Amino acid sequence: VIGTNGKGIDFSANTGDATGLSSEILDDYEEGNYTMTFGGLGGGSMGMNSSKDGLSYTKIGRQVTVMGEISVTSVSGCSGSITFSLPFAVVDIGDLSERATGSFTIQNCDFHDSVKWMTCGTYAGQTTMTVEGAVDNGTWQYLNTNTFGSTTELKVSLTYFSA
Repeated sequence: VIGTNGKGIDFSANTGDATGLSSEILDDYEEGNYTMTFGGLGGGSMGMNSSKDGLSYTKIGRQVTVMGEISVTSVSGCSGSITFSLPFAVVDIGDLSERATGSFTIQNCDFHDSVKWMTCGTYAGQTTMTVEGAVDNGTWQYLNTNTFGSTTELKVSLTYFSA
């Protein structure tokens, strides 16, 4: 490990380089919290518990991990698929390898009985994550805002790549 004059850590002394290697400099570290926002609402509004409306994040190089718990306190006339904000945009690598999935749990929600499991995921160039569920017939269903109630709680952990 070699220092790079305040610009990162140079790992180039490693001799086990993989095909497609583009850098061996670790040049960015950041951690903090951000207030998560809902998007994709087809109408209506949602209130959140001010002590459970943020997610923590850690960014090491271009790898970002977000995690935390969100608590809804009110729902008014919501419709449409929902998205949750991310602290950094998802990188567009161009071969779908930028897609990532994470763990997601939800309680006090009226999601359809045919949903067998749920996950959160990302798409290139987006600053949001979606929540998807696999249903009985093998297809996917996005989390819809009309399933939320005033006591819905969500927990999420997602790791993805940013630019």
